[in-house]
Amino acid sequence: MAVNGNPIVEYFALSLAEQALKFQILIPSGFGRAIKKIAVINNEVLDLHLDNGLSYRMARGTEDISGVYQNFSDVSESKIEPYTVSVKGCYGKVFVATWTDGNFTFSFHTPYGIHFDEIKKIVASLCSANEAAPPSPMVRYDFVFDAEYAAGFAIPVPACIHDKASKEIYVIGGKVAEIVYNGDLVYRVAEGVADISGIYQEFPEKEAFQAGRCHVLARGNKDRYYVTIWNDGKHSYSLHAPHGVSRKELEEFIGSLLQIN
Repeated sequence: MAVNGNPIVEYFALSLAEQALKFQILIPSGFGRAIKKIAVINNEVLDLHLDNGLSYRMARGTEDISGVYQNFSDVSESKIEPYTVSVKGCYGKVFVATWTDGNFTFSFHTPYGIHFDEIKKIVASLCSANEAAPPSPMVRYDFVFDAEYAAGFAIPVPACIHDKASKEIYVIGGKVAEIVYNGDLVYRVAEGVADISGIYQEFPEKEAFQAGRCHVLARGNKDRYYVTIWNDGKHSYSLHAPHGVSRKELEEFIGSLLQIN
């Protein structure tokens, strides 16, 4: 799917970001409990937003992925086996650090500055995301009624495909219900009227329309829509279709929602 700009997709668990990136995520020890947002840029770069405005990135290759292009008075390079580390800062503090082992590149950015000794500890403490992160807030269930009990609200399901496709059922953070159909079509529902899609990339086209009692906003390219959000005033819904769907298919999906319990 060709789109303009860098697609940024937000995930609720590092394991899901790892699946999208197709490589093992390494993060510094202790960073797991400071994570506020997990995102993947262009299916290539892990982008973690941490407490206190800190950010951490990882990607294949050796390019600078920090996204920080400010000029600093102090720039140096050193070796912390097996990594070559470049730091940028001023007044004895480091604000941006990037390092690579020749296969992967990493970056750390702090708006407040830290001492180089702290950077050495960060680089030396890299470990598997499974070891560094807290338990995933994403819980899988076998049945919709179990997910409803966990989320605390009824989950309408699309009659047009619910019994015709394989499905995986989750509750994210105890608040958002997610059903994945055929391994790629992602449907979500939650209380409130926020955008719960977790996908914030820009698409060439947007279309707003009414489907029954629901206000719908579909984003896509030409005649195909990839991310759709809607609400009925009480609940928010989203549909992410990586291969795209037509407006007719969207209307059929939304119009077929029903409670099965």
